Parts: sequence; C-alpha cells; structure tokens
Amino acid sequence: MAAMKPLAMGAETISPATVFMLMEEMVTAACLHNLSRGTHGAALAHGSHVLVIREDIGRHNCLDMLSGYTLLQGMDSADKVLLRAGRVSSEIVHKVWRVGIPVVLSLSVPTALAISRAGQAGITLVGAIRAPSLTVYTHGKRIRES
Repeated sequence: MAAMKPLAMGAETISPATVFMLMEEMVTAACLHNLSRGTHGAALAHGSHVLVIREDIGRHNCLDMLSGYTLLQGMDSADKVLLRAGRVSSEIVHKVWRVGIPVVLSLSVPTALAISRAGQAGITLVGAIRAPSLTVYTHGKRIRES
C-alpha cells in the first residue's frame, strides 16, 4: 500500500439527495437480500444511475464481482461510486483503492482503520446513511451541500 498513490480529487461531486436515491435503489433491487436477509449487497453507480448490483453471502465477494465487472467492461472507475449495504473495513477500502473508485457509500458505520485508510487513499467515505442523515468521514469535498 505504501507504493499506491492517493486517488485524484476530480471535479465530480454528489449531493445528499442523490446518495439517498442511489442507496434506496440498491436496497430495493437487492432481491436475494430481500428474500433471505442473509446476503451482502454492493452496487456500482455513475451520476444518479446504478449501473450494476451484485449480491453474495460473502461481503468481499460482492466487491470482487464488481471489480471484475469493471475490468471485463474496460470501465474507468475514476468517476464511479460504490454502494455497500454492509460495513466498510480497511480491507474493503484497500480493494476500492486498487480499483480506483473515489466514493464509497455505506448503510453501515465504517471501522476506524477504514476511515484512516480512506483518508490516506483519497477516497470519500460516507456511512450511516439513513435519510435524511448521513456521515461523511473523509474527503467531504466530493459531497456537495445541496
């Protein structure tokens, strides 16, 4: 990780209203979770649109599937947003950093080490997302006021 450079701070921003809308779209579309209440979900979004959702029993597997999707599609991740239903750990931040996704949104609260790593990586980390509130932990310049 010491050799990895922080992600660039681009001009792209996201509003809290879009955060809530994207999270609601992911939760509603998480068919396996809605049936079983025992799976994890993650989604990749661009702007105000969810591009792809993945669910699995393993929390890392969802992110790994999305990472593979970006590779197979030849997709640039620099303007994408990752949504997660579960907790963001330092390992999740490391994987997101390697893929180059600058914004991570989670329903849950991240670990302290995840917050530290996201700060180091230049990743905007937002958690505890429950409309009408959310907590921005790192690099809040990507979250606009309105």
